[in-house]
Amino acid sequence: MDTVTDVAQPLGVVLDPVRGGAEPAFSGYLTEILAHVGLPYEVVPAPDPRFALLVVTAAGDLDADALHPWLSHGGRLLLLGDPGPLAELAAVRVTAPVTEGRVVFGPAPAWGTPPDVPLRAFGGVRMAPAAAASVVARWDDGSAAVTVRRVGAGTVMVIGADLCQSVVRIQQGWPVHGDGAPPSDNTSPVDDGVLKVDDGIALSYEQDRALPPGEVLEPGFAHAWPPEAVAPYFHRPHADLWRHVLLRTLWWLAPALPWLGYWPAGVPAVGHLSHDTDGNADPDAAVALETFARSGAAATWCLLPPAPGGGPALSPETTARIAAEGHELGLHFDAHSPGRGFTEAELAAQLAWARAADGPVTTNKNHYLRWEGWDDFYRWCSAMGILVDGSRGPGTQGNVGFPFGTCHVAYPLGALPVLMLPLHFQDLAWTIQPAIAEAVLGQVLAHHGVLHCLFHGANMRLSPETRRAVGAIVGLGRSLGLHWWTAARIGAWERARRGVTLRPGPGLLHIDAELPLQDAAILIPLGDAPVPTVTGAPLRRSVVQRHGIAHLEIALTLLPGRTTLRLT
Repeated sequence: MDTVTDVAQPLGVVLDPVRGGAEPAFSGYLTEILAHVGLPYEVVPAPDPRFALLVVTAAGDLDADALHPWLSHGGRLLLLGDPGPLAELAAVRVTAPVTEGRVVFGPAPAWGTPPDVPLRAFGGVRMAPAAAASVVARWDDGSAAVTVRRVGAGTVMVIGADLCQSVVRIQQGWPVHGDGAPPSDNTSPVDDGVLKVDDGIALSYEQDRALPPGEVLEPGFAHAWPPEAVAPYFHRPHADLWRHVLLRTLWWLAPALPWLGYWPAGVPAVGHLSHDTDGNADPDAAVALETFARSGAAATWCLLPPAPGGGPALSPETTARIAAEGHELGLHFDAHSPGRGFTEAELAAQLAWARAADGPVTTNKNHYLRWEGWDDFYRWCSAMGILVDGSRGPGTQGNVGFPFGTCHVAYPLGALPVLMLPLHFQDLAWTIQPAIAEAVLGQVLAHHGVLHCLFHGANMRLSPETRRAVGAIVGLGRSLGLHWWTAARIGAWERARRGVTLRPGPGLLHIDAELPLQDAAILIPLGDAPVPTVTGAPLRRSVVQRHGIAHLEIALTLLPGRTTLRLT
């Protein structure tokens, strides 16, 4: 086994060349997945024997004979999707393409404890293994989905599901051009004639939701506020579980591969409160301000522009108080009210209003979670300097949790420079039960992401339980290690992280930073290796659990330029 000091090489990544056509180049999203984790990688045009581990998203033109000697001497090859001409090298035969399916994982050295639900997959191939290959995950029809083969001292692993397409499709959903199809149990009536993000959910209402333990869905579910019955919810973040499978596989194939922690050292996850000013009533805002003050957490206030013709707006005194109490001012883009449209011009006009009144607004969430098309809105945001958008989340009691499969911020396909900040539930205790929120929090902690809780001042004013729930969820999160951040702070942290590059070498690790990053966490999987001595900069060392395995966490403040750590 490698020791912790053997962090001598980044990953080599071979991407599918862009061939044009109507379909997005999903395979290129691998670099976004790796960049968010902060793994060291290098994109190469073809397999390069300089690397101990190669990840290939499309094997269309690769030569198995050229790879065999490298594998025999200990090379490790991970194929994502169709193995193409490398199928024989992997000891598999492709039997059929997959448009959509589910993958059932069993225990395996690569990922240890498997995901406890079948993972929704979009794209990929079914395989039949030869005797030399082991099957470690299967499609829901029993055919091979993930296989492993030893070749001399090396390893070939095939994840037959299109992992990159699956992550993108789950996170960004389907293009919205009409009402979505609701589930048969009446818990999520998305077919309301209003186009919204949850009309494009790619996960299955029938297969990818669950009730909390011990609960039963009673016939004739009716929406009520506060809720009178429990609805199924999207209880697992499928896109994050695909990320987890990929990361654990990479660390199995390259046991000491370092990465950059998602959050400051010692912080397992982050919480985020947002507040939409629907109604623009100063008394509602006052209740929200008092409630947030008691919780001790700052929120991102998404300000609804006045309706055409002179609708109400929050008073200047209220918006000044919001800013003075440490909250962030953002936009609540309104394409839902009469006279409003889901257009680029409408967004530009409303953003100009917000910036004229409230300064450099860089965060948005859409009113009623309105949406049309696929990524047009992100393109508009990118052109206008909106850096974080929190519109992608649930709009009914039956699609709370992880309807878009994630608790992680991410950039959309195409490297558009606006972070998608997922939303998990609205108005705790007014629209959903606290037990569901606590279960969602548990998954956020397990995947080290962001818990996004949305509130409305009007509902906080009506519901003492909702006001108490704000303090309860903030306090529970804090007791488990969460820090509560605004959307602007989350975005600034992630952008600074993206400017950090890890460059491993024998017994050392170069860290190049474009921006300062206080309390950065450099993480190295430990496995069975002893904890090394680390020198080269003022730092703190500790052992933490991340993604289910022990890591050495090296905490240090990065300044622009290069920092070099020595591991002995």
